[in-house]
Amino acid sequence: MNNKSFIINYLILLAADILVLALCNLPQFLFVTILPVMVMCLPRSVNTPLGMAIAFATGFAADFLTTGALGLSSAALVVVGLLRTPLLSLLFGDTLPLHRSTVAFTSKGFAGAVLFVLIPLAVFLAIYITIDGAGMRSLWFNCLRFIISLAADSLLSFGAAVMLTSDKKGGQWN
Repeated sequence: MNNKSFIINYLILLAADILVLALCNLPQFLFVTILPVMVMCLPRSVNTPLGMAIAFATGFAADFLTTGALGLSSAALVVVGLLRTPLLSLLFGDTLPLHRSTVAFTSKGFAGAVLFVLIPLAVFLAIYITIDGAGMRSLWFNCLRFIISLAADSLLSFGAAVMLTSDKKGGQWN
């Protein structure tokens, strides 16, 4: 995937995430987002400081254009941007193909793809829900919100990851 198509796909997914958050009346127990996986799918040429800046801008745009408080998504996404390179090294090691500019999240099979989606989502949701609750909601409520949101977001994030990391032939499981 070339840079122009990646940027277009990234902006389309960002707009879709913003529209879902702004227009859908979701229950309190559910927070729908694909932003952490979008940050993880940034091209490998993006270093950590630039990845954190892109994560901040993405989170700020999502917060500004939805009904959320400014800074919630940004704070959680910056941490995902910081952990992006170590997570990619942990999950894929040296097996990332050198000829691809994007991350081939299916290169380790289904188990690697599940970890690629679940780890950044869990980090993001843990930070987001903790900051959003800010001592006002009980622990059971926050835990239930985390579990329900992680289950729903992981399903949506697989599609986003395939869209952002696939080449012209489409994503393929190894």
